[in-house]
Amino acid sequence: MTWWSWIVIWAVLVLAMLGTYALLGWRLFKKASVVLGELSQLGSQVGSIQDNVEKLTPEPSDNAILLGYAEMHHRRDAHRRRRADEKELRREKRLERGKLLTTSDYTQRTWPHAR
Repeated sequence: MTWWSWIVIWAVLVLAMLGTYALLGWRLFKKASVVLGELSQLGSQVGSIQDNVEKLTPEPSDNAILLGYAEMHHRRDAHRRRRADEKELRREKRLERGKLLTTSDYTQRTWPHAR
């Protein structure tokens, strides 16, 4: 082979390498621009979620030690009374439902022998 053929071979190889780098760089640029667009959209969604989180954050509960025994005892008694009232209401509703199931209105019923 002559000396100039080596120069042509190396020139073609270098041009192929540069073309490959350019193609890969262009594809990487396009993908990066799509990712940046998605990141900006994700940032706005995270901002709206953060607003919701701040709105829904529960306020801290009272410290029982700072409130004292009397206040906590009063709150606990009120809670127990409310639960007992709810329990009694559920019991009364069950009894009413049971009474409706066990009794019937005989005036509405047609007897087969009364025809």
